Amino acid sequence: MNIPACGVRKKSALELDLLREAVRITDDAMESLRDKLKVGMTEHDVSAELLYYFQKRGISRLAFSPLVMSGGHNPVMVRDTTERRLKEGDAVLVDIGAE
Repeated sequence: MNIPACGVRKKSALELDLLREAVRITDDAMESLRDKLKVGMTEHDVSAELLYYFQKRGISRLAFSPLVMSGGHNPVMVRDTTERRLKEGDAVLVDIGAE
């Protein structure tokens, strides 16, 4: 079966290397964040920690603004980052990506 690519093309070696580096930096940011999360921080505080991490490493652009959500056990926490403070036992969902 011949399925048209619909504008999709194979990534070049350079593009793949850049994607791998962005993923590595993003993974490192998440590892760093794990040690910084504290009860009482706001979601905006968490977002600021991530932005600072990227800035310290010379990352001038992110794929999108960090999204930090915390709270109960809702499996679908989709909303903007707020001034909500982290509480003991909160789930914290972070959506970030280096570019």
